[in-house]
Amino acid sequence: MKKLFSSIYLPVFLFCLLTATGCKKDDHSLIPEPNENQCLITKITYSGVDSIVYQYDSQKRLKKAEYAGNGLHEEQYFKEYTYDTKERIVKETFKSTDGVIYAYFEYAYAANNLISNIGFYSINEPDESFTHQYNKIVEYTDNKLVSKVATYQPDNMEKPFRFDVYSYDASGNVVQIKEYANTISGEINDVTSDYTYDNKKNPYLYATYLGIGADVFSKNNVLTEKITYHLSGLTKNYTSTYLYNEQGYPVKQTLITGTHTAEIEREYTCAN
Repeated sequence: MKKLFSSIYLPVFLFCLLTATGCKKDDHSLIPEPNENQCLITKITYSGVDSIVYQYDSQKRLKKAEYAGNGLHEEQYFKEYTYDTKERIVKETFKSTDGVIYAYFEYAYAANNLISNIGFYSINEPDESFTHQYNKIVEYTDNKLVSKVATYQPDNMEKPFRFDVYSYDASGNVVQIKEYANTISGEINDVTSDYTYDNKKNPYLYATYLGIGADVFSKNNVLTEKITYHLSGLTKNYTSTYLYNEQGYPVKQTLITGTHTAEIEREYTCAN
């Protein structure tokens, strides 16, 4: 439950659970389209205390996501989404509850209508100016699967300081992500994540605003995630079990890692 553009202000797992906005079902490209999912997520509750509530426009596009932390993490904020005339997302804005903008993503597209560049900006205090923190450049296979995501410093677009390489199975699920660091001595694969899946519907499929990772690009829901940190030899294992609604979407998830167990509940509005 990682691979986000940023993990600011909420625990990583909670921050991952953003949206069910959909795209065309015939490819894995990052092309924001009116939602084609049968069910739209309206609320996610994490461990019974932290929550995210979603609002959609008349075209079933995500308009707003409100975050409320009532447990150990008491941050409250919301995100708003801006679209262009081609119905493509062009900006994702983080705002405090009083409406102050403190961070945003900007999306740029290639001629083939695929997202090519995602820039992240955050506010500086106390002058409240914004700093361009990084760019993520997205590459695709010939059949529009995301194959590589490279992260660049804005003042050095010649060489990424990190990049991730994606592998898929025959069902279109991400089975492995290899993360590399660019060092003086060359490219080092320092982290590898391996995944297995159920055979049910993933409500986050094509959810451009969710981030970059297996949760977004996979047809089904992640059952196991094994993260190997090659430099330290450390391995982390995450296991999920689900309860599903009649449409085949997960309504309750039990996530186990080590001795810790978390319960995630999802509410939907579903088409008749």
